[in-house]
Amino acid sequence: MPGPDGLLLHLGFLLLLAAVLASRPHLARLLIGGAALAWLGRAALTGDMATAAWTGAIAALALILVGRRLWEDNN
Repeated sequence: MPGPDGLLLHLGFLLLLAAVLASRPHLARLLIGGAALAWLGRAALTGDMATAAWTGAIAALALILVGRRLWEDNN
């Protein structure tokens, strides 16, 4: 059984796989953001600052795109 960092790594890949299979771009971006957040958590557990920086940037961009889309849909 993998440790917590291994579980977060696998969760990120599972979310990324779901994003590839998603039929709507909005859902795909949300799943990509979730995968990046899982990997960011793993980087925090392992102390890997380079991975934390890259996954933090990916998560921020994906969630900004989702937020912008939701804002445009509501206005």
